[in-house]
Amino acid sequence: MSVLLGILVDGFSYGMILFMISVGLSVTMGLMRVINLAHGGFALLGGALAHWLTAVADLNYFVSITLSVLAVMLVAVVM
Repeated sequence: MSVLLGILVDGFSYGMILFMISVGLSVTMGLMRVINLAHGGFALLGGALAHWLTAVADLNYFVSITLSVLAVMLVAVVM
């Protein structure tokens, strides 16, 4: 039963991530009438950085997520 619950939670989490990315793309396209393909790149950068901070740098999960969000925000502002 716990395996089924884990699969459901993972599937729901993945679905919510895809939902947030697609809503961001839709809002960008709807408001600006410009396709911003860097949106997906920012999501990829944040995910890769969070994974690296958790796996290689051995930081806490929540600290890794916070640092990666701040880093991607900084990259977005600079671009």
